[in-house]
This record gives sequence, structure tokens and C-alpha cells, in this order.
Amino acid sequence: QTAIKKAKFEWIITTDADCIVPFNWLKTFDDAIQQQACDLLVAPVIFSTDSSFFYDFQQLDFLSLMGATQGGFGIGFPFLCNGANLCYRKAAFIEVNGFNGNETIASGDDIFLMEKLLARDKKSVIYINNPEAIVLTKPQRTVKDFVNQRIRWASKSIAFKNKTGQLVGFLVLSMNLALFLSLFFMIFDQLSVLNLLSIWLLKMGIDFIVLKKIAKFFNLKISSIKYAVFSFMYPIYSVFIGVLSFGKGYEWKGRRF
Repeated sequence: QTAIKKAKFEWIITTDADCIVPFNWLKTFDDAIQQQACDLLVAPVIFSTDSSFFYDFQQLDFLSLMGATQGGFGIGFPFLCNGANLCYRKAAFIEVNGFNGNETIASGDDIFLMEKLLARDKKSVIYINNPEAIVLTKPQRTVKDFVNQRIRWASKSIAFKNKTGQLVGFLVLSMNLALFLSLFFMIFDQLSVLNLLSIWLLKMGIDFIVLKKIAKFFNLKISSIKYAVFSFMYPIYSVFIGVLSFGKGYEWKGRRF
């Protein structure tokens, strides 16, 4: 807020201190602004990886979020964006009272701002579907930091005003909870091994087709072996984060929230 008040120009562009921006980053935003009337531009972000198991899991997990972001805009119901690659008109920010009303939430300032601008004029929010706009950011180095980051992201969802975002979050959690519980149904002979595998393989197959398409946009390759392992881990991880997000809080950057 302090920086925006000091800014002398018409547009604000944001990224994070640990991000690497592409060579034509500003030009890509400028081209989009010149071509279409808008107040907020959302652009893609992806994690870098050293091909380790832990970093690849984070990258694939984040890739699904980027797919959801692109998909939301594609069907006309945007509900996600990322402050690591965002641009908005200063006058529009001031008009909707910027970050007012969200000061008590330690995450989500980007999404809450987008929700305000969508409510004012849905057509003023656009997605830059251009690989030249992709910003690269770093995954978390430790499991503890990774878990805290995901809890931070998940905990803001209850404050979303966008019903599409809440519905998608509910569906994702419900699906993964059902898969997680199916393991217990099998253990207690309520579900056969064949039916269990059929359900899991069906979901894995559909997800793989979608993720391959998203990965192509980011010029990434998905290891089939790692993907198979991640697919069995993901429902457990998703439910675990979902439960913890309703708990006592989290630590982030040396602070407790």
C-alpha cells in the first residue's frame, strides 16, 4: 500500500524477490494492455526444480494450480491468480479500496483484489496465455516449510467471496477424501482391490491427460514413474493439508499466524 501510494505511473506490476522474470516480461504485459481494455492482468508462474523427488512433487502440485487458474479463465469463471506475476491499473486499485478488508489475513491479497475487480467489471480481468510471460519461482527447501506454505494457501480459501473458488476447493478436497477413505473401505472388506484400483487408475489417467497438456504450455516434461507415485501420495497429502488448514495456524517467514 505504501509503495502504490508513492508510485507515479499508471500501472503496478508485482513479483516476488526470489522470482526470475523472462526477458520480454514487461513487453508481454504492455502488448496485452495495448490490445485489450483491462484493469488486472493475471500471468503464469511455475516452480523451478532440480529433478529431485521432493522438488518435482512441488512442481507438479503447483502445475495443477496453474491449470486451474488457466481453466477458470477459459470457462469464464476466474478464481485464482498469483501475486508473483500480476499487473493492475493503479486507478482501479484505488477505486476498489485495494487491500482494505483483508488486512487480518496473511495470504491472498492477490486473489482478494481480483475478486473486487471481478465484482466491479468481470471483463476488466484477463489472463495472459503467453509462455513469454512465465515467471519462475523456487520451491520450498524443507518439508516443514512446504507444509506451512500449503496450509497458508489453503487457510485463505474460507475468506473467498468467489463461489467458484470455494466450490472447486470443496470438490478437490471431497474427491481426495473419498480416495483416502477408499483405502479403509478396502481394508475392512467394503471395497474390493479391483474396484479400488479401477477408481484410482481412472482418476490418475484423467489427471495425467490434463497435466500433460498444462505441462506442454510450460515446456515441462512429466516423469510417468514419478507421476504414478505422486498420484498415490496426493490424496493423503491433500487431506492432511486440508485438515491442518482448519487448525491452530502456521509459521511463515519467522512469524506465527
